[in-house]
Amino acid sequence: MIELINKIEQAILQFLYNIHTPIVDKIMIFITNLANHGEIFIAIGLILLIFTKHRKAGYTVLVSLIIMLIVNDIFLKNVLGRTRPFANMENIFLLIEKPGSYSFPSGHTASAFAAAFVLYKFYKKYAVFIFSAASLMAFTRLYLTVHYPTDILAGILVGYICSLAAIYIVNKIYDYYKKSDNKIEQEL
Repeated sequence: MIELINKIEQAILQFLYNIHTPIVDKIMIFITNLANHGEIFIAIGLILLIFTKHRKAGYTVLVSLIIMLIVNDIFLKNVLGRTRPFANMENIFLLIEKPGSYSFPSGHTASAFAAAFVLYKFYKKYAVFIFSAASLMAFTRLYLTVHYPTDILAGILVGYICSLAAIYIVNKIYDYYKKSDNKIEQEL
């Protein structure tokens, strides 16, 4: 069964590799580079912190990214140690710098979806845009042959779990400070 899944995944990646065009290559490289170290998602979180009305969303995005870094990039990738597809497929020439970490789960995808699920909680009317952007980030990783489809699916799941944890943590912190403020106001 695992061998069949591997063959299907490699066939999908080979198909995507065979339809590369110079213009699409440049677009995919640009998009994937936006999140090499989570820069775009960190920037979104920091921008949200500027505005009082959106501050809780900003904190939650940043907490989700910290949790994702610990769970996905530090723990899961190193424990599971899956090699990247370009290392297992013939005649694949990378268009980006060879990633130094393991393949499973996809960190780009996990961070994109950790941020996306948080943003969805706060800004539901932008759901199509939010999840389209996260999905495009995930797709770039397949297109560039640096992740298997199951790496992407696992990254989505990890992102979701990290977003739930971040939402829970930030809500608890906000509730704690809200109760503390109420106690101070009652004493005055």
